[in-house]
Amino acid sequence: VFHFFSKSYPPTEGQFKGRIKWNGDIAGGDASLQLLNASLNDNGTFTCAVRNPPQDVHGSPCQMELRVTPRELSLRFSYVAVLMALILLPSAVITLVLLGRMCCCQRDTTLPQGYHSPIEVIEG
Repeated sequence: VFHFFSKSYPPTEGQFKGRIKWNGDIAGGDASLQLLNASLNDNGTFTCAVRNPPQDVHGSPCQMELRVTPRELSLRFSYVAVLMALILLPSAVITLVLLGRMCCCQRDTTLPQGYHSPIEVIEG
């Protein structure tokens, strides 16, 4: 990346084309770059040279190592929602069926007078 008179010139070719963003502040002495959509192929050692003419025309280069690690899989909200639906939905259906049977379809459990059970012994 080349920065000249408050304007940055990101790379137009190579592996970082379209993925480098200038985040620096020249007045504050900050020459930070941001690499967008980093991948494991971006691992490596890179050299950076900052020059600020006319005071600094030589600018000693420095090396930095970039290590990209795979992102850990995290439990997403959608997985939690699906699991809750698989547990709560059948539970709600069963509860509604049981409540419906209890409230709406109650049978008269009292036996009519004079009715004798087949196992009841009648004294005579």
